[in-house]
Amino acid sequence: MRFEKLYKDLVEEAGIAVSIDDMEGRVKYFNKKYAATFGYSSNEMEAQSIRTLVQCDDVEMVMKYHKERVAGNYAPSRYEFRGVKKDGAVIFLEVAAVPFKDNNDIIGTRSYLWDISERKQLENKLNSTLKTLRKTTGTMIQVIERMLEIRDPYTVNHQRRVADLARAIAGEMGLSTDRIDGIRLAGLIHDIGKIAIPAEILAKPTRLSEAEFQLIRTHPKIGYDLIKSIELPWPVALTVLQHHERLNGSGYPFGISGHEILLEAKILGVADVVEAMSSHRPYRPAQGIAKALEEISQNSGALYDGDVVQACLKVLQQNGFGFRYEGTPAPNPEAVQEGQ
Repeated sequence: MRFEKLYKDLVEEAGIAVSIDDMEGRVKYFNKKYAATFGYSSNEMEAQSIRTLVQCDDVEMVMKYHKERVAGNYAPSRYEFRGVKKDGAVIFLEVAAVPFKDNNDIIGTRSYLWDISERKQLENKLNSTLKTLRKTTGTMIQVIERMLEIRDPYTVNHQRRVADLARAIAGEMGLSTDRIDGIRLAGLIHDIGKIAIPAEILAKPTRLSEAEFQLIRTHPKIGYDLIKSIELPWPVALTVLQHHERLNGSGYPFGISGHEILLEAKILGVADVVEAMSSHRPYRPAQGIAKALEEISQNSGALYDGDVVQACLKVLQQNGFGFRYEGTPAPNPEAVQEGQ
């Protein structure tokens, strides 16, 4: 008896809300914390049930889980719902519920309840902040694009197409929506460093000299330096810095290789090559999508990540090569197959 009293006192004074509901969802037992959570006195709580304690829009869900549980069927053992206090205030609750048995017979539900209203408020505030950040980031990117567009319209259009293809590749690879957003953002500004390159070099109608090409090769580092101080939830600056690096270390600006290169940069690198080869350049006509796919296929695992290449090929083929660009001739399917 002494231990039974100690156990009862422990439950009664526990800092967690505990209750037992009968087969119909009526509250048959509750501790002090449970009554306090809903703002009722002990006498008032005895008259309550799931239907009076749960917000009307959530009653159907909670009752469904309760009925399944007491029938011995599967029901989520832990979930969230909205509760209603005595004064009508809505609170957010998390419950852990299991069948309550007597001699192996289910006679109701035993529940442990947590008021998570404060946590929900913080989550909502965080989500609101993230939405504001995304909106601000989008505006910032538009400003950067417009600045570059005034000086070099070709690069801006190239960046947009690379961003679209990189996003599709990342989606095909099963990356999270959040990570895909970061990759697309990096794609939209990956050549921002070219703002420091003389316009006559960017628009030169003949092949670049070695000195001019070396100057062009500085644009990833310049782009990185321009945006590295911007606080973003994605590794955009590093992706911009590394998008011309290659698996075997032959890329630039630092010649890093393999796992040293971010996956985001590997995806952007492949999309960049495909778009660049498929589009017109000031010093040459478009080489075509088939040639671009041949390039990444033949160098898969050497210059370009194999998984990224396969995802890119699948994206382009599934879309009927819908990622064709202005000035790009329709691909020859047989040539593409040979390129694989």
